[in-house]
Amino acid sequence: MREILLGFFALAILSACGGGSTSNPPPISGINALRAETSRLAALGETLDVTPADSVAVTGRAEFQGVLAVGLQPDAYGGIGLGGDMTMGVDFDTGDVTGEVVDFYSRDGESLDGALALSNGAAFAFADGVFVGAEVSGDLEIYGEVKDVEGIIAGGVAGDGGEIVAGLVELDYDWQLPGDGPIITTTLEGGFIVERQ
Repeated sequence: MREILLGFFALAILSACGGGSTSNPPPISGINALRAETSRLAALGETLDVTPADSVAVTGRAEFQGVLAVGLQPDAYGGIGLGGDMTMGVDFDTGDVTGEVVDFYSRDGESLDGALALSNGAAFAFADGVFVGAEVSGDLEIYGEVKDVEGIIAGGVAGDGGEIVAGLVELDYDWQLPGDGPIITTTLEGGFIVERQ
């Protein structure tokens, strides 16, 4: 499970990085709750092994809830770091994966506009466990502007009871240099971790 969570831990944006002066903590309680949940789920993930593909835990439908967080890699331009509440539904029998990410906050504690949807998902067994992935698309506030974003999530299931799904996230958005400059695509990288409800 540690391999699945590498990208998530690389994301210390929410759980470990305050993103501001220590004398001026984030003013919005939402980011603190998001950080706390991130830390709790990450600690849980460290204790779990990959769920075997033949486990009864990966049959039927299950609902998951947790967090998704991304940042600009490398940490440039003052550093984008943001995260939101993620819900995911996985039907292990049909392979269908759906969900959404809402209630975004920057690592500085600012509430951000935006909502992302999971679509065209897939869940299937392979030699080392059960893969779960989906396309991600929607709107997200970045540097004060709401951008169209799209990308993917990809991860796996962990725990004897299939307690969590965790993995990597890549989100792309376009922006234009001033003065009718070229359009540039930037990738936000990070991770997600959700717990069975």
